[in-house]
Amino acid sequence: MKKLISTLVLLSHFILMQAQPVLVKDIVPGITGSSPSEFCEMGGKVYFAAINPDSTYANCLYVTDGTTTGTKKVSSLASNNYAPNNMVTLGNKIIFAYHDGVHGWEPWISDGSPGGTLMLKDILTGSTSSLFMPLGVIGQYAYFISSSTSGLSATSLWKTDGTSTGTAQVSNANFNRAITFKNKIYCWGKTLTTSENGLYVIDGVNSLPQLIKAHKTNSYYDFAVAQGNNKFYYVASDSVHGFEPWVSDGTTGGTSMIRDFNPGIPSSVDEGGSSNYTVMTTIGDILYFNPVSPAYGRELWKTDGLDANTILIKDIEAGTGSSNPKNIIAVGNKVFFSARVPGFTDGMLYCSDGTVGNAQLLDINGKYLKTGDITNFKNTAIISGTVAGQEDKGIEMYTSNGTSAGTKLVADIDSVPYSEGFSSTKRFKYATATTLYFVGNDGLHGSELWKYEGGVATILPQVKDYTNDITIYPNPATTELNLTCSTPIKIVEIYNLAGLLQTVGSENKIDISSMAPGIYFIKISTAGAGSTLKFIKQ
Repeated sequence: MKKLISTLVLLSHFILMQAQPVLVKDIVPGITGSSPSEFCEMGGKVYFAAINPDSTYANCLYVTDGTTTGTKKVSSLASNNYAPNNMVTLGNKIIFAYHDGVHGWEPWISDGSPGGTLMLKDILTGSTSSLFMPLGVIGQYAYFISSSTSGLSATSLWKTDGTSTGTAQVSNANFNRAITFKNKIYCWGKTLTTSENGLYVIDGVNSLPQLIKAHKTNSYYDFAVAQGNNKFYYVASDSVHGFEPWVSDGTTGGTSMIRDFNPGIPSSVDEGGSSNYTVMTTIGDILYFNPVSPAYGRELWKTDGLDANTILIKDIEAGTGSSNPKNIIAVGNKVFFSARVPGFTDGMLYCSDGTVGNAQLLDINGKYLKTGDITNFKNTAIISGTVAGQEDKGIEMYTSNGTSAGTKLVADIDSVPYSEGFSSTKRFKYATATTLYFVGNDGLHGSELWKYEGGVATILPQVKDYTNDITIYPNPATTELNLTCSTPIKIVEIYNLAGLLQTVGSENKIDISSMAPGIYFIKISTAGAGSTLKFIKQ
């Protein structure tokens, strides 16, 4: 029994450590970084663009299965600084936009092999770019917008089955945004046939896109949209109202403006481009969003699509002032978001259960969390941010269950200071069912691909924290690590980020010369107490 208990204790330590984020691969060795971007999933693997270490600033198509050995270059493409982008999965292939330096930006395709990565079609021959922009997939076809030699605004709607001969123009159209809803593609813009701006549907049955609802303008590049179970929400304007929230079930009769928050031509919501942009998310068919109203400013609201059921959650900054909720993300039956706290300019972490008056400002040991990106991973809120007053410690990964007690640091790995600004960069790049991929910079490897597989957000249990009484130096260290402590040291353990024990000692000087460069955690145990610190091995 004693042996079993010991085994379970050791196993619990291992599980806790295994929950930590880890570097997937140092693609460009050293501090330069490969700057991964543009992610999509195909065949159980994730594809992305990153800098080629063999050619300065040249970008490649990479694939990863989440392991170091399984992260490799698919194709070097061309030796230039153009990165593959606008990726979309079509069956067992991915289609993306790429500029090879000869043909301009054109649609390319890859089956995950070097030989199977090639230009799909040179739509605008020569060096002129057709600017591939995917809209969505219906059945065996991917639909996309591309520049053409003629037609409305020189843009056209195309579809492809993944072959050059099966890539053809559908109609002249200028669509800027789209969603796939109930196996149909809904897009915003106009066609040469109707010349009307509005909401259109591509159903894969009718040869041309069908107009659902006419709107006033065609500038829909960055506007907010959110899908529920049986309806979707979006931002639009008409000839009478400014930009306001709309709802649709995909039919003309089921498409309407929810409420004219800012009466008349002035808008209550916007389409991006400003620091206080409109954000939408759904729980079931309930929309949470951040409109501006003359009485309350910009605050968090919810609606089921009916004006009568459109409700202010909380006037965080009372009166006509605005708390400017952003990054609104649904996690289970709660919404997480960042909003300005009265007296502060930065957005702090909030959580709401959707009931009127419920918008809880979360804190970590009494200090607010300046919040950047928020994502839902395994039904848990994952946040990039920094604790107010500790901006010099960089932007780190936090997790939250919607309470202050349940809001915790996942890992301290990032060397990028808060002052460099994270709010303009989406740090959490892509989530599969099992893995969250993100770009991290630990000060040794530059901006590289990291992963987090979830779990408990604690590194090692601490009986009592004597951090203020313990000093480790130098940090970073090269050959040895020195320790000073106000109480006698019983044992010192060093773990890597994967949770593997590297060395054990009991002296005030630890030899680390044989350890590989990277981030490590040192657990220092004294009489009845202990502390865990981080150090960097150069």
